Amino acid sequence: MPDIYYVSQKKTIFQGMSFVAWVIVGLIDGFAIFFVTFFIFVDSAFNSEGFNTDLWGFSLTMYSSIVLVADIKVALFTKYWTIFNYVAIYVTSILIYYAFFVVVDVFKDTFVF
Repeated sequence: MPDIYYVSQKKTIFQGMSFVAWVIVGLIDGFAIFFVTFFIFVDSAFNSEGFNTDLWGFSLTMYSSIVLVADIKVALFTKYWTIFNYVAIYVTSILIYYAFFVVVDVFKDTFVF
């Protein structure tokens, strides 16, 4: 399907300003995810002296948000959907990611770190 690769053949993506724009959007997304998560967890994750008390919940929520935002952005900007896109986004990225936490929660007492 050569129509899928027309964008890279004509060199219309990842040129100077386009790349800089994507980096800036990524930084804005990262700052937004961090500060929204920070203000949600400010009372439970940090005590009055500024030390963390629930770093696991804070970091897990923040990383899960990053995974979901990245998957949503990939899905929004995908022009041609194939079975590989569905498997990569929904099965590999989202389902396995959350299934991992279910398995770890079930076996949390058997692992010694």
